[in-house]
Amino acid sequence: MKIIMLSGPSDSGKTSTLNLVYNALLSNGGVSLSKHKLGGDPNDFYDIVTYQGQRIAFYTMGDYARCLIDAMKNYSTSADVLICACNNHFVLPYKSIRHYPHQIVQKTVANSKSLHNSVNQSDANLIISLI
Repeated sequence: MKIIMLSGPSDSGKTSTLNLVYNALLSNGGVSLSKHKLGGDPNDFYDIVTYQGQRIAFYTMGDYARCLIDAMKNYSTSADVLICACNNHFVLPYKSIRHYPHQIVQKTVANSKSLHNSVNQSDANLIISLI
């Protein structure tokens, strides 16, 4: 399993960006296995999407280190790619990711509220290109 991790501070748009990636895959022929909500943020979720012959897992709740590490282990046998978010203040998920082929994408932080959508879309496009 390859991991694509979106890394950044709390409230920087990681979940919003991964939702853009998820919706783009579904809009381009991806098929959701079964989307489930995660934690207290109504936008956090996990799912596996079949897309272009690959099983792509999503895990957006990146502000809980232990849960993210467990997701890496759980998806290692059921997904070809795991796309996840991770708070950049954590240490353990970055140690765990070393056991897998991976790419870490640094979340672009918008300078102003008016730029949030454009930087999130730019980061989403980068992640899609790495699949």
